[in-house]
Amino acid sequence: MGTQKSKRESGQGLVEYALIMVLVSLVGIGSMSALGVSVRDVYQTVVDAFNGNADSPSGLRNFYENTFDGDLSGWATTKWGGYFGGRWRAQDGKLVGDRFAATFLEDFSQDDYTLTAAGTQFFNDKKRWQGGLLYFRTDPDTRDGYVFEIEQRNKGRQPEIYFRKWTNGYQINPPLASAPLPAGFDWDDPTDIQVQVEGDTFTAFMDGTQVLETSDATYASGTVGVASNWGSRMAVDDISIDENP
Repeated sequence: MGTQKSKRESGQGLVEYALIMVLVSLVGIGSMSALGVSVRDVYQTVVDAFNGNADSPSGLRNFYENTFDGDLSGWATTKWGGYFGGRWRAQDGKLVGDRFAATFLEDFSQDDYTLTAAGTQFFNDKKRWQGGLLYFRTDPDTRDGYVFEIEQRNKGRQPEIYFRKWTNGYQINPPLASAPLPAGFDWDDPTDIQVQVEGDTFTAFMDGTQVLETSDATYASGTVGVASNWGSRMAVDDISIDENP
């Protein structure tokens, strides 16, 4: 009998505590409303903080960021038919990939965002098909999406940059847009590469300078990925995905 009474008193205490918390919440909501504070905005801020979507120092919402100091959880190495066969790993605070390898961020799908691959380096092991790719608005399962690519086919050809569309794991030619690799680019130096995706417009930046722009409306949303060409290994210091300015 003593035990049953203790349980009843404990249950009553919990109910009273819950009522008090409800009253405090109502008073808080009333105070915020009186001050012109949006309760919805406050709620969204709390949700974003728990989901890792807090604002970046620039004031823009950060959807994802990884400095690769730990493991490669959340990323999946992919083989697409005749494309890609190497692996990616987190090593010495970098995302490091073998030649001809692709990896994609899992459980991410957005329409508009800015993808930044900071400190990207290429280590050219072969004399042909050097460079790498940044995937965006891509579905790794259907193998459909877009890429921004840096490529040098062979030593006799000028290196170029491209926006390409991929369908069922194969690149579509001609590219959506192309241009010579910017003057002064050094394969051995780390380069910050950004792709801004806004509606049907895609804009690429290298070290803060716009280098290429195009438009296409085939794929509306998707994840991001990194891939190395057949002639190069790659390393990336960190990857972030942010709200567009």
